[in-house]
Parts: sequence; C-alpha cells; structure tokens
Amino acid sequence: MTQSYNLSQLANNLNTAGQLDATDGLVGAVPPTNGGTGLAAYSVGDILYASGTTTLAALSDVAIGNVLVSGGTSTAPAWGKVQLSAALQAVVGTLPVANGGTGTTSFGTNTLVLASGTSSFAGLAPGSTAGAIVRSTGSTFSVGGNAATTINAVTWSATAMTIDCLLSNVFRTVFLGNVTTAPTLSNPADGQTINWFITQDGTGSRTMTWPTSFKWPGGTAGSLSTAANAVDLLVATYRSDTGFWYATIAKAFA
Repeated sequence: MTQSYNLSQLANNLNTAGQLDATDGLVGAVPPTNGGTGLAAYSVGDILYASGTTTLAALSDVAIGNVLVSGGTSTAPAWGKVQLSAALQAVVGTLPVANGGTGTTSFGTNTLVLASGTSSFAGLAPGSTAGAIVRSTGSTFSVGGNAATTINAVTWSATAMTIDCLLSNVFRTVFLGNVTTAPTLSNPADGQTINWFITQDGTGSRTMTWPTSFKWPGGTAGSLSTAANAVDLLVATYRSDTGFWYATIAKAFA
C-alpha cells in the first residue's frame, strides 16, 4: 500500500531525507517554496507568470494578432496589440517625409516618384510621346525624349589622374603636359562604356601613358593627336569577367 503525506510531512521528509522514496506520495499542490507551482492543474497552452512572491498565475488565452506585453515590476503581463507611438497612432492628412512618408496622398499607375523638394515627392506620369520622362514595359526600360549624360571634367595630372566611373559615362580633359603615370579608372561597372574627350593644349604633342587594363584593336595602343588644340575621343567598354577595358580612339575631330 502506498503511503501518503500531507504537505507538512512532505516538507519534513524533504528536509531530513533529501529525496522522496518510491513509496512516497504527494497530497495537494507543491508550493513554490518547495520547488512547485502552487497550482493543481493547467489548461493546454497556459503561460504562467509570478503573480506574487509565492504563487504563479496563468494568463488567459491569447487573441489572434495580440502579443505579450510586459507589465513591468508591479503589474501582471497581458496580451495586447502592438501600438505606434502616440503621435502616429492616428495619421490625419498626408504623412510627411520627415516621418517616413512621401508627402503625397496618391499616385497614378506606373508613376515615377521623384523628390521635388525637401518636404515632398512629385509623381511623373509615364508616356509614349516625345518629352516623356521614363516609361517601363515589362522588363524593358526605355526613355522618351532626350536622355543627356552630364560630362564630368577630369583635372589633368601627369602622375595622379583619376576617372571615377560612378560620376558619369562621359569625361573631358585638357592635357597640359605629358602623362607619365597611367590614369586610374575607379568604380567601373560591368558593361559600362565611357567616352573620354582628350584635348591638346595650345602647345600640343602631349603624350599619354595608357593603363595596362586597356586592350586595343590589333594589340597596338592608340596614340593622341599632336596638333595644338586637337580633340580626340577615347571610347572604352569594361568587362568584369576579364578585368579589361576594350578601347578605341577617334582622332583629330575638325
């Protein structure tokens, strides 16, 4: 026959013997002070929290979409909705850019959104006629009207000239002397083609040291025009799989 103990007997047994015998039995709920929960039963899915110094309590079932919100040190946790800050709980009117909005209440289908100032955006409607800004059809991107590339002026240097390919696809430089160290072309994109207008100064006969990453038709590097004020055009396309620029020169525009 299994012997039963009341809680005081159980506590005494734990204090003196250190463990329960196989024949020992429990009567009532084991309190937290003896390593128990103080509760005799749970419901499926219950989450317990300490409601005081000696007992535990079960939270009520959660409603869909709610999250557990901490009650702090003196208030029981509870289920609740995730709340925006007081200023954003109800947005009236147009949410400004300063609060992560667009400053605009609506846009037309396929509208291109451009920053029109410091506090709002403006939508540019697509079109197919001359003067259209941007039009997208499936995966094809096309431009109506003219699309101009701003020419980037590269300061001449005999030893430290740099073309930053992030700035433009079109560059210009007036050569004031011989280039003794090959220029650096930084930040190229795979497939990018640059156009570099090279102009001789009033003296002319300025020479160029080309980067070793340039490949030329027939393997012969291009040479610049020698006449004073002559304009040459270098056209080069970059391939990331080879790491080379494939270059040609059109000379002596007149």
